[in-house]
Amino acid sequence: MNFVIEALVAGVLFAAGVYLITDAHSFRRILGVIAIGHAINVTFFVTGKVSGRPAFVFDGTTPEALANPLPQALVLTAIVISLTVITLLAAIAFRKVDADGTEADDPAPLRNHEGD
Repeated sequence: MNFVIEALVAGVLFAAGVYLITDAHSFRRILGVIAIGHAINVTFFVTGKVSGRPAFVFDGTTPEALANPLPQALVLTAIVISLTVITLLAAIAFRKVDADGTEADDPAPLRNHEGD
């Protein structure tokens, strides 16, 4: 039952992220990327069955009592990658606001910048 709730949380986060990415505002798009990143991390936890047990114990514990360290490594890697992507998107959004004066994307076609 616990895995079902976590899978539903991952699905809701992913759906909310896709919804936010389709918005015209840059800040909401960044929030969408954050939500999708969290959905990926929850998915890694659900599929990896992270139980909170230690990954390595050197006191003669049987291998069945130890946790699989691969999902933990994947989640840490996903956190670092999502933080990097969020920082890049925030920098691009701030540059866009400085250049255009607005954070919303203009749906109008590109204009000729030669004086027209």
